[in-house]
Amino acid sequence: MKLSRNVLVGSLAVSGMVLGAIAPAVTAQAARTSGVTGTDGSTVTQTTSTDADGMEDAGQLGKGNLAIAYTNTDNSKTGPAAAYSNASVDVVSGILVLDQVPDFNFGTAASGSVKGLVDNSKGSQNTSNTTATDGTAAIDGNDQGDLQVIESRDALSGFQVSASLGEFKDSTGKAVTTTDPFILNLKPANMTLNGADYENGKVPFQTDNANISTTDTKSAPVMTVKEGQVGYKAGTYAAALNTSDLVSLTVPGGINAGTQKVQSLNSTVTWTLAATPKTGTDTGTGE
Repeated sequence: MKLSRNVLVGSLAVSGMVLGAIAPAVTAQAARTSGVTGTDGSTVTQTTSTDADGMEDAGQLGKGNLAIAYTNTDNSKTGPAAAYSNASVDVVSGILVLDQVPDFNFGTAASGSVKGLVDNSKGSQNTSNTTATDGTAAIDGNDQGDLQVIESRDALSGFQVSASLGEFKDSTGKAVTTTDPFILNLKPANMTLNGADYENGKVPFQTDNANISTTDTKSAPVMTVKEGQVGYKAGTYAAALNTSDLVSLTVPGGINAGTQKVQSLNSTVTWTLAATPKTGTDTGTGE
């Protein structure tokens, strides 16, 4: 039986705050050159530009004139060339963001077995339905296995990412009936903060050990950062759930018993990010 998963609906729980990225105005800048070719295309002379750098417009790099750093035959006269590329960033502040969530593909597995992760592709998806809520077309997952949270709040109260596993469905959107549940098994993975190892001394902080069943009524904690935790600060918290020793799927027995069949099944993992209330905060309704 072929098992694959199109995972994911990621949800952001930050008191209903939504960040809208506004694209900045950008002035087009073309390449510049200190050397120009003659009409025959072979003779190169230095520009006569009075620009402080002695350069003139060369048009778009690769599509206009050449951006030549001029030198004469004995290198007694030289000039620079310049080209321009773009660097961009959307800066967030005061909010907590669920930035990335992983897809899981378990390839082919036998009924009644535990199958390790094959890769983080979406695998074979049911295209007869289009909504993510039915477990057939979740679109948020990445193919690197990255689970990532951006923390930019001043009040570092902690946060938790939890996950739940929806029913596995066939290509028609019909849920597979089994006596026992499917279980998504996530072993602890080392965490990073801003791309570097996130550690207490030399002991890495890790994601939670989670066994997420299709029959669970509550989502299971997967990534937890606590208020006051060593090294906790604003930044990007991440873990890579991308190997078979970290991620596996328990496939229940009895699927298509007594038949010869290959059946592609898909489920949705719902990832939920929630901020932890600040210590001493009264979360009750009061009188």
